[in-house]
Amino acid sequence: MNLVERFQKIVKRNENRIIEIHSKQLGQGKDSDNKTITPPYSDSYKKVKKKKGLGSYGKAINRVTLFLTGEYHSSYKITLSNNKIEFGPDSTNADLGQVLVNRYGEEIEGLTEKNEEITIIQVLPELQRGAKKDLSILFNAVFDI
Repeated sequence: MNLVERFQKIVKRNENRIIEIHSKQLGQGKDSDNKTITPPYSDSYKKVKKKKGLGSYGKAINRVTLFLTGEYHSSYKITLSNNKIEFGPDSTNADLGQVLVNRYGEEIEGLTEKNEEITIIQVLPELQRGAKKDLSILFNAVFDI
């Protein structure tokens, strides 16, 4: 297994933790560029959120959280393509996801630089252990130890 494959496997194993980081970021109203998600909610939608919103993100009307009941956030999955981590809803919420991307921009489906660093810190030890093992095997093979 090469380093890229190992990284992808480690990311998938840590998918829930990474998605939680992303969900908190959205709950703070931030996109992957660490900019405020815009446009703001309409007055009519703010009324819906006040009535039906669940939890602090669901009831928040002072920022766009993309959260009402939690269904959309909980449907998020990670896909890995071109060595990039991409976020998006599973197939049951794909249509809603596309509507939200069209309205708020594709930046809603990524991590801020700070959250990318947090993710790297979480997966790096496991990646280092695997690389150390690979280098040890290579070293032993090259020097016939």
